[in-house]
Amino acid sequence: MTTRLFVATLVLLGALPGHGRPATAQLDESLLDPAYPEMRLWAAAGANLPVPGLASRTEIRLRPGEDLAAAVAVPNRIVRLEAGVYRVTDAVVFADNVILRGASPFQTKLILKMRGERPTATKGKPLPWTTGLLLENISGSGVENLSVQFEERSINALNLVRSPNDDSNQQQQVEGSFPPPPDPRLRARGYVDDPDGQKDLHVVAVRFSGSRQCWLANVVIRNSGQHPILLESSNHLTLQNVEVSGTYNKGADSGSLRISGCEYCLLSGLTVADINHVSLGNDSFGHPSRFNVIQDSRLAVDLRIRDPETSGNLIQGCEIAVPAWHSFPPISLDWDGAKPISAQPNVLYFCTITRDFITERSRFSIADNPNQVYQIRANSATRGNVEVLGPAPKYSTLRPVR
Repeated sequence: MTTRLFVATLVLLGALPGHGRPATAQLDESLLDPAYPEMRLWAAAGANLPVPGLASRTEIRLRPGEDLAAAVAVPNRIVRLEAGVYRVTDAVVFADNVILRGASPFQTKLILKMRGERPTATKGKPLPWTTGLLLENISGSGVENLSVQFEERSINALNLVRSPNDDSNQQQQVEGSFPPPPDPRLRARGYVDDPDGQKDLHVVAVRFSGSRQCWLANVVIRNSGQHPILLESSNHLTLQNVEVSGTYNKGADSGSLRISGCEYCLLSGLTVADINHVSLGNDSFGHPSRFNVIQDSRLAVDLRIRDPETSGNLIQGCEIAVPAWHSFPPISLDWDGAKPISAQPNVLYFCTITRDFITERSRFSIADNPNQVYQIRANSATRGNVEVLGPAPKYSTLRPVR
């Protein structure tokens, strides 16, 4: 096995759910390279954990059917969920310093039963998305060791069962679920909003809004209605060992792991598939996303930069494995390609790009030479949207932590 393949294998293994709460990494001065002064900023990404006062929090236990929303609305507590299925019909809104902890993603399942139409945009205000788990304007809270799945409303099918001894019909009630999300392998037919004309599936699974020092760890999110994860106007968040797959709405500006106007957030050990994009851009107030880190992750979708002001972000040790049927190049820009990215560049290092996507719109250059650091630039018909920034850092990492 080559060194590069071995590293990629470690990335995939690290991305599998199976780890608990993340720990804060500390800056290692010995790993700094003066050629890349942003390394200090990238080392600061993520929540500072464990948060103070963890030992003094009240711990309560819940069973399926008990009031989950009421439990997490009280600050300074640990809410431990026993194994089972928890049906969520209204937003679960977190207070400060609350940890929601399941037994494991395979044992503790939250099923989102609410419905919501796409909200109307208002300039200078966040979109009021219908949301499953909402961490808004808080700090010190986290979600651990569980799965979140959007499930369309159940239907009651009437099966007619005829008794062999009489002519009466017995009605048997059978509960079934809505069909799965549109298959992205269908290309244009898979990337739509309001599939089959149903307009009430715009439900965000997990949303961090205006929050800080919060985290999501060892969580599986499947078949979301809208964005599986939305990070907006927040800082110092950590997402670690999170698996995301599937979403019903995948039209323009829908169904993405979306980072909007965030700073110093760390996304590590992600596996992402069958959604629209992983995207970084400005929030509704015009604040850009800066100094965030995506590392040691496998993205089976494209990485999209939505605004030229989004800058200074690091993507390190990732595999961007865009499948042949995906309609976008591995790195895509969502504005006029003639306008360059401002301020500090968005940086790629030690990443494997598994498809060189070439269309009439753009060309993508492979950026996997471990001896080079790359930057994401505006689209070019001849050079692609990635170019060399400089040589590899001295100690083979741009995030100098231990």
